[in-house]
Amino acid sequence: MKVIKGNSIARVWEKSIGMLAASSGRYSAAPSGMLTTRILNLCLLINKLQDHLEQSRLSVWGSEYLDQYSDHVCRGGPNVHILRDRMLSEADDSLSQLDWVRRELSDNPSTRRAILVFWNPATDFRSSEPPGMIYCHFIREGKTLHLSVYLRSNDAWNSAYPDMIAFSRLLRQEATRLRLTPGNYSHVVGDYHIYQHDLAYVRMRLGEK
Repeated sequence: MKVIKGNSIARVWEKSIGMLAASSGRYSAAPSGMLTTRILNLCLLINKLQDHLEQSRLSVWGSEYLDQYSDHVCRGGPNVHILRDRMLSEADDSLSQLDWVRRELSDNPSTRRAILVFWNPATDFRSSEPPGMIYCHFIREGKTLHLSVYLRSNDAWNSAYPDMIAFSRLLRQEATRLRLTPGNYSHVVGDYHIYQHDLAYVRMRLGEK
């Protein structure tokens, strides 16, 4: 597995974009038939998540959109966002997945079961647009809370940066609820890619940066 690590979401993400943009001429077909340049089995690791968000100058998404997207994922109600809906789906004892994970983290500090599952085999194998997210896993370490998210697929240019911002916010949110410090954030992707039709613009933006 390839690992890109640092202490800034913006810098780690920008480095991953630079690596993809540099892999000229090596393309793979997506299920849609469109060509992509990709990295398989990649981990974007942010050590000791910072309290503030450092905006990337490379990203096409402004702070207003990033705030709105993060809010939909982290605090929205039913039918606001598919990932939020699945966090709120019933898990056990009439609790949502999210409430169960919160109780587990509070009651059992050494738990390895604080997992939110997003992939639904009953529907997603046949879906034309299943979520890229598979699950996320919280781990407590003393007074620190870590989060690893696992995605089967992630559009590096259009989706990865907002996803990283949203789920790092979820880590901060849940750490605050537990009176813990947010620790490492890991963004692990099976197929991390840029579509061929975006590459010229991506390379232009990299040249401007």
